[in-house]
Amino acid sequence: MARLGTEIAFILRSLSSDSARMVRIEQVRTAYARAVRKVWSGNPTAVRLILKHTNAVYVRNDDRPRKGAAKGKPYIVCEVYSDDSTVRAELDTWQQILQLALAEQGVSFEEFRILPSKMGMKERHPFQKLLELDLAQMDTLLQQELAGAEEKGHAPVCDPSDLRRFVQAVGLTFGESAPSVLAKMNAVSLVPAASGDALGSERRPSSFRCTVFSTEDTFEMLMAHYRKKLCDNACLLGLRLRGLRVLPWNGSPDERAFPAVAALVADDTN
Repeated sequence: MARLGTEIAFILRSLSSDSARMVRIEQVRTAYARAVRKVWSGNPTAVRLILKHTNAVYVRNDDRPRKGAAKGKPYIVCEVYSDDSTVRAELDTWQQILQLALAEQGVSFEEFRILPSKMGMKERHPFQKLLELDLAQMDTLLQQELAGAEEKGHAPVCDPSDLRRFVQAVGLTFGESAPSVLAKMNAVSLVPAASGDALGSERRPSSFRCTVFSTEDTFEMLMAHYRKKLCDNACLLGLRLRGLRVLPWNGSPDERAFPAVAALVADDTN
């Protein structure tokens, strides 16, 4: 996986210092969330708890004077602030593994610091919207989609659990913009990539080919830019995509893959 520095170096050079700082913070947050999901992949409760009680994540240069061989050299530290002592203890226990997972995301540093949140920092919840999208809102919305499909007499071309992983991957990839992206999808198809796999069989397919249908002319351009990131996030969530393509939607323009999400977005823009 490409390092963050090489992925966004050109973009950062074209931004103001404040804008570049905000981009970097968002990139670090995304990398942290993905690393937490990977390290605690077998324990969804721990993932939720850690992200819920992480108030801030910073990667910065500790410019305090140093002696010896480290004198005058950058000393990069990662600081994670949490308002929960149990979460801090868990992070401390797994900090070396988490550091390796972050390095895979392109975030490298010399020292991991796990610190208690103080005063106003306890009110910060940078992953709250991601958690709501993953666990609360999306569970409800997907149930609505499945119920709607049954009422229309047809089922979605997806296993519900895999569709949920796809929605979660969109949430990880696009952050606060995820609902708007989902609202532009008229239909989503997840078809087993291997000929021996079949939807509905006892054995879950090992990989899928994903097709997204949209009436938006610019949607293919958007997906082309984020395709790799979306596929990487899906893989971290247990959904291996062997391909992701966008095709024009020839059905009713009012049809939506996630109508409840589209309705929420429409309400926000009115």
